[in-house]
Amino acid sequence: MTIDVSNIKPLRPYLLRAHYEWLVDNNLTPYLLVNTTYPGADVPLELAKNGEIVFNISMSALDSLSLGNDFITFNASFNGKTRQIIIPLGGVVAIYAKENNMGLGFPPESYYENEREALEAKQSIQVLEENNSSEVLDPAKKTSKKNPKTTNQKSTEKNTTSKKESPAKKSNTPKKASHLRIID
Repeated sequence: MTIDVSNIKPLRPYLLRAHYEWLVDNNLTPYLLVNTTYPGADVPLELAKNGEIVFNISMSALDSLSLGNDFITFNASFNGKTRQIIIPLGGVVAIYAKENNMGLGFPPESYYENEREALEAKQSIQVLEENNSSEVLDPAKKTSKKNPKTTNQKSTEKNTTSKKESPAKKSNTPKKASHLRIID
């Protein structure tokens, strides 16, 4: 029997859940290292450093933790305000213990690299569509004019460019992985 490897689900969510359970069973505090530049990550960017953020995902630190196959979601309080956090599994860099840094770093998987490229392409198309819809036809003059709702189009284009450049730079091995010990 031949298995079509293109249809195999990624290993990351299963390893993440197993390692999370192992940390909790050993009374260790699970920390999650996340790449904030991964498309779809909804995290407090004001707390990020070098495109990464670390979350304490112990049950005492947050509410409604869900370790799904596609996303990790939970509610947590930051500066006194509760916020829902959404992390695509492709944005998870590592899970480790606060107390001893024992953990598991996740190497790049082609599934997530392909997902990232598709999401970035979709975002680029959305930005282009937004820019194109900013021009409206003035029926009285039969000419096009800029939509008054759209301002700072140049800054939007700059932000789009920097978004495209950042993920390419972040596709390297994470800088903080050196503090992790990989468990065989």
